[in-house]
Amino acid sequence: MAKILLVEDNEMNRDMLSRRLVRKGYEIVIAEDGQKAVDMACSEEPDIILMDMSLPVIDGWEATRRVKAGSCTGHIPIIALTAHAMASDRDKAIEAGCDEYETKPVDLPKLLEKIQLFLEMKAGHAELEVHVAELMEDDAVPEAAQEVTSVLLVDDNDINLDLLSRRVMKEGHEVTLARNGMEALKQLKSRRFSLVLLDIMMPLLNGYEVLEQMKADDALKSIPVIMISAVDDIDSIVRCIEMGAEDYLTKPFNPVLLRARMNASLEKKRLRDKEDIYLHQIEAERKRADTLLRVILPEPVVEELKRTNVYRPRRYEDVAVLFCDIVGFTAYCDQLQPEVVVPHLQEMVEEFEDIAVKNHLQKIKTIGDSFMAAAGILKETDNPVLDCIRCGLDMVAATNKFPSGWQVRIGVHCGPVMAGVVGRRQYLFDIWGDTVNTASRVERHGKPGAVCISEVAMNRVVESCSCENMGLVKMKGKGDFEVYTVNICSG
Repeated sequence: MAKILLVEDNEMNRDMLSRRLVRKGYEIVIAEDGQKAVDMACSEEPDIILMDMSLPVIDGWEATRRVKAGSCTGHIPIIALTAHAMASDRDKAIEAGCDEYETKPVDLPKLLEKIQLFLEMKAGHAELEVHVAELMEDDAVPEAAQEVTSVLLVDDNDINLDLLSRRVMKEGHEVTLARNGMEALKQLKSRRFSLVLLDIMMPLLNGYEVLEQMKADDALKSIPVIMISAVDDIDSIVRCIEMGAEDYLTKPFNPVLLRARMNASLEKKRLRDKEDIYLHQIEAERKRADTLLRVILPEPVVEELKRTNVYRPRRYEDVAVLFCDIVGFTAYCDQLQPEVVVPHLQEMVEEFEDIAVKNHLQKIKTIGDSFMAAAGILKETDNPVLDCIRCGLDMVAATNKFPSGWQVRIGVHCGPVMAGVVGRRQYLFDIWGDTVNTASRVERHGKPGAVCISEVAMNRVVESCSCENMGLVKMKGKGDFEVYTVNICSG
């Protein structure tokens, strides 16, 4: 169970949000002021912190800065919660160290989505750390098999370059030299580097300018940079770190310190590269899952599920339901092997799906050899019954072209239906009601190779279709029921 530290001084807000999060399965610990938040971030080791910004003792901005500066708490994601919705407030929160920002009143589905994203990222980090630890413990890997890292050394002083290159090569790294900032940028754009050691004071383009251009370039910004300079004042160090440098060394540099900081920077890059790979895999899996979901469920249903995590059941007042059934399918199955039957059935269903889309119908499901679809649901249409009749006539014509020799019966009825998503292990978008049951029974009373419709449906298309009265039939639950066969549809 994931643990969330909720930092909120308002009792009503705190109780309401904590109850909602507990119902979602999270363990909640509470801090009522900024100082308690800093203390509990270390003692409770939460997975995520929800931080109100207006707090007593110390405010949320300062509490965030202290948490992020702590050795045992700096890794914890912090989502800022504030009643202010100004862009400057968001920027202030991010600058303080917050990982995300949410305005009050809290949009719970959106907040839950952010919490879940951070939990997935944490799981990814943990897995990466395990992989890295396993690699580091494998002392048996020979040096020749280890990855050779390429380091770019940038300095306008030849003596410094020579000394630095010999020490870097001694550590087993491949070295490339650049004697000014312009040359360094050309080298960076011509090949890949694992690390850059960059002097600050140089002609043509100084180290600050090279660093600025690197961090503005998507292809270069992930390369770690260690600044090397004779300037050791704190302002220069802070400026470099704020611009995105990984570390800073002053001349003359200590070889042991150089080795340690290079190794630390390269290790961070390896971890970031692995993280990028892992995140790309997660994104690819999400896209695959999204594609699969869109195969199972209609597009509008998927969008609502992604937006709210649920699909709200609905009632539609004017829907036409179509059932299409293969005549004599059971006997056909008894005579032939599955390797023959199933491909024929697959070919027919694929054709019917295309026909349904062309005529503005939403496929609901297949039930054995029966194909069910509806018009006027999820997408508005002028005359749902006419759409179903056109679809049915196209299905009859398409079936006559298949080598299986099948014939189909098609039934159409219209009226109100309920719609929703059911199931937990296997989702299904479905519709229910008397309209659905009646459409199924109309199909059973139809003729092979024809579209059969109810009297209610016929009245909706009387000006567009020529229909033949089949008379009264005994229908379960309906008694005497009048049905019609569509001969011609000119609408």
